[in-house]
Amino acid sequence: MQTNLPKITRKHFVTRRDPLLEKLCAQKRVLHIGSCDWPNTEWKYEHGGLLYKKIDDVATEQLGVDMHQPSIDFLNSKEFQVSKIIQHDMNEISSLDFDAEIILFGETLEHLLNLGVALENLKAAMGTETKLLISVPNAFYIRNFLYALFGKEWQHPDHKVAFTYKTLHKLLNTAGLEVEETVFTFSMDDEALNRNGKIMMFIVQPIARLFPMLAANIFVTVKKAR
Repeated sequence: MQTNLPKITRKHFVTRRDPLLEKLCAQKRVLHIGSCDWPNTEWKYEHGGLLYKKIDDVATEQLGVDMHQPSIDFLNSKEFQVSKIIQHDMNEISSLDFDAEIILFGETLEHLLNLGVALENLKAAMGTETKLLISVPNAFYIRNFLYALFGKEWQHPDHKVAFTYKTLHKLLNTAGLEVEETVFTFSMDDEALNRNGKIMMFIVQPIARLFPMLAANIFVTVKKAR
């Protein structure tokens, strides 16, 4: 059954996710959930791929929230301009004394068991003007089809669910959230990719530019439904 969603065209494709997030977070107060990106925290920090550091360069204030204390301690040992990071339960996110203009929730939703509860908690933390930025892996990523040709499946070992354009929109709408914009993109930072990753990007990014729904990630800008 078809649902009433806009047709995806080339204008919905952006090569790299992080510059888009940096632009949206510029001069904003940012609540960054899952900001350690464990278990890759130290590696990404050293290779320039850690989003928490990139947002620190552009935001007026950034509060990072995570549960992995060793990674939190590592980041708090570094010098940041406008950021701090704390251990905090996402189920209590609305209890934070932080007036966020942007809530950044990247590559986290797919790790959770109770998606509806998570979105209700996020909504409770949002003001009427707060923007919620969500990115998730795309189930239709062309690499997934290439692996399937050889009887294999590539997934992060902790992923609980896979999203498509329609299922993500349906989940968010059901939770009382309204999608303002959808972009298909790649979350991997070119400077932080290994050689094999760069070869893969050389192959798949031109295809995704022509057929955006085959890109690696779905990114949405969300607000509370009126």
